[in-house]
Amino acid sequence: MGLLDVFKKKSPSAITRIKQPTVDQDVDRVYYQTKNQIESGLAKSTASTGKPIAELRGAAKRVAQISNIGGGSKAIGGNGIDGGLDTLTKYTQARTAKVMLDSSKQKRLGKK
Repeated sequence: MGLLDVFKKKSPSAITRIKQPTVDQDVDRVYYQTKNQIESGLAKSTASTGKPIAELRGAAKRVAQISNIGGGSKAIGGNGIDGGLDTLTKYTQARTAKVMLDSSKQKRLGKK
């Protein structure tokens, strides 16, 4: 190998690229992850206070459910209401992106 061989470009086939997820895959991942977190939070039967969700009414019930979606209250190691609202926001954004991507695919295929 000569001195100039060091400066020769490598062929593109010698360069390995890390495969990145597609936009569809990213949207699906966020959508299903947040959907599962919401379903899990809503399946919990008690609020962080220990009171059964079925006995709560109005805002108290909604706040307890949102906190459960966030993994429970911050006092028990969850993300509380902040985490629940963040999860709900991400789910809504992912669902909207999913609808838009599906609509775009249908238009490209000539279907309405």
